[in-house]
Amino acid sequence: FFMMKVLDFTFNNMSLMALSLAVGILIDDAIVVIENIFRHMEMGKSPLVAAQHATEELSLAILATSLSLMAVFVPVGNMGEVIGQYFKQFGLSVAFAIAFSTLTAYSLTPMVSAYWLKPADEEQAKKERNKYLQKFLDKFEAGFQFIRKLYDETMVVVIRNPKKVLLGAFLSLFINFALLPFVGMEFQPTYDSGEFTVSFKAPIGTGLDKTVELAKPIQDEIMSYPEVKVVALNIGAARNPVNQGSFEIRLHPSSERDRTMMEIMDELRVFVRGVEGVNANVVSNQGGGRGDRRPVQVGLRGNDIKQLKAYALELADKVRQVPGATDVDISDSDDQPEIVIKLDQARASSLGLDSTSVGEVVEMAFMGKSTGNSYTIGDNDYDIILQMPHEWRTNINDVRNLRISNDDGQFIRLGDVADVELSSGPTRIEREDKRRQIVVYANTVGISPGDLIKVIEEQLLPEMNMEAGYSYKMVGQADMMARTFREIRNAIILAIVVVYMVLAAQFESFVQPLVIMTSLPFAIIGAILGLLVAGQTANMMSMIGLTMLLGLVTKNAILLVDYANQAREEGVPLRQAVLDACSLRLRPIFMTTLSTILAMLPIAFGIGEGAELRQSMGVVLVGGLFTSTILTLLVIPNIYILFEEWKEKHNAGKTA
Repeated sequence: FFMMKVLDFTFNNMSLMALSLAVGILIDDAIVVIENIFRHMEMGKSPLVAAQHATEELSLAILATSLSLMAVFVPVGNMGEVIGQYFKQFGLSVAFAIAFSTLTAYSLTPMVSAYWLKPADEEQAKKERNKYLQKFLDKFEAGFQFIRKLYDETMVVVIRNPKKVLLGAFLSLFINFALLPFVGMEFQPTYDSGEFTVSFKAPIGTGLDKTVELAKPIQDEIMSYPEVKVVALNIGAARNPVNQGSFEIRLHPSSERDRTMMEIMDELRVFVRGVEGVNANVVSNQGGGRGDRRPVQVGLRGNDIKQLKAYALELADKVRQVPGATDVDISDSDDQPEIVIKLDQARASSLGLDSTSVGEVVEMAFMGKSTGNSYTIGDNDYDIILQMPHEWRTNINDVRNLRISNDDGQFIRLGDVADVELSSGPTRIEREDKRRQIVVYANTVGISPGDLIKVIEEQLLPEMNMEAGYSYKMVGQADMMARTFREIRNAIILAIVVVYMVLAAQFESFVQPLVIMTSLPFAIIGAILGLLVAGQTANMMSMIGLTMLLGLVTKNAILLVDYANQAREEGVPLRQAVLDACSLRLRPIFMTTLSTILAMLPIAFGIGEGAELRQSMGVVLVGGLFTSTILTLLVIPNIYILFEEWKEKHNAGKTA
């Protein structure tokens, strides 16, 4: 909290999630230290001596695990793009917590243990405990001893055939990667925000009153839902024509309704398809985009606006045929009626008029123009705007009959110096990188946005064979997803490099860090399986969870390798040192992994308001920790044996 205050962090969704994760991580060091102190006390040492020896024994392991974790969370808190701002407080808050946890493990934990812990008198302790608590503890200890015995017996067998164990482990990893295409992709998880939009479009030329009439069935249907709290209707907003509009809908909190926002949106999609006279789309308000919230946006670019629109309509038709694609539309609006004034420059000049003065008068007469003055009524100021009365600007003849004064004070009829004609044209032309652009929008139901993007890029766009000079680019959420995943990839690479450097410095070896980091791929097995079982996608939250696993899963391997190194320095044979490390470090590994998993279970189960947003992160962490812990306990000892035997042969060859 001190560092959060120094950096002016606030309590928000990300910082609170960081604290919930830190609960499991913070007690890990204390668990490892206290467990080791108890082990030394069981050897007959006094609490003071046990605390001193146990802490010294673990000093390297604690420092290595803490620095490895910080090497992951600091890059997460310093990523670029939008995701960097999103996760800054998250990554740095956890990093600060880990730093202070390490200091506590070196100082406060052993100091308190030395004076508070007493030599165990198990029989007396059992008498003082609640009988139900004692019954639970007895069963827990019996269960753990059964697991330890089974693990010890298993390790005696598996270390005889380390190559076969590694082959099986990496085969399972390969099979797991084959499941990766079945995991969907999206920018961020779909969650129940309680807010969504129904946009609609009536035929060209539809007036305001008629548009309201056509939208009435949609309004009545929305208002019939008991889950709806607020509805706002906008027509012709943001310079859109009056034949276009939207309903902005806010639902009651999820705890006060039986249906999710997604279920309500799906039902409403079915209804609006049957409404005559309007084309309507139902879109969630989450995420980001080019004036639109739909997760799939393809920007088509070129110079000829008509050809560009033809390509956009063709692509939109193809996308509609893809199962799971819905709410497909294009950004280019239909051509709207307009009056075109073509000034005869020669004729106007001969009568003392120019295009600038004509344009100013037309604008003032039909659109209104501020005089720059205002008048006050009470506490309110009102701008003074000049404009012709409504009855003088109702049809094209009113435009032709507009009188414009020249320098001599004569009034010239506009129709005498210009051709005034009815026509049609686009209300706006979007440009990107100085090129005209039309965006094709789409939503997804039953498939992930990433799956639809893959179909568009690999199948639909190549089928169109666009002419030279025309191109496409994924924009909106699709572009944000690509840039976000690129930032996460960079953070993962940086974290791996820094973790290796930290471990190499701590163990004074270039090889043993590779042994420890072999546990990293096995975390991916649980992450992928977790996403598939939970029905989650690969998104920015799950990818951040995967990045965090890089630091979390190395802790168990560090504990094993560190103890094996100490045992070998005392003259214990290689395989016996490995067996001792596995047996003695099983309890702290089991306890620390269990504490972290339990801390993440509420997130993984999606408990709480808006929990869907962070659920995929919890699923990745729980699944990754579970599988990596099991495989680390089986695989890392065998890799350690192979590397150490190779090193001994290599050194023996040099000596010979």
